[in-house]
Amino acid sequence: MEGEDALRQRRAAMAGTLIAGLELAKTGRLELRQDETFGQIMLRPHEQTQDDALPPEAGEDTPQQDRTAEQTGEERQDA
Repeated sequence: MEGEDALRQRRAAMAGTLIAGLELAKTGRLELRQDETFGQIMLRPHEQTQDDALPPEAGEDTPQQDRTAEQTGEERQDA
């Protein structure tokens, strides 16, 4: 039983790490790379460029903003 619990905890930790990595990549704070199907997923911090360091202009969308269809007035289509 202890082996099964440890395996379950490890899988949950791996899944949580993957979800966190995907979220950080989505916001542009992390870069992900996978060289082959079912291969290792490499994580590294996103290298900040001069353009990334500048604050956005008032009303300008940034990659970190995820506006809803209600906010933009557009219909949202899920794939």
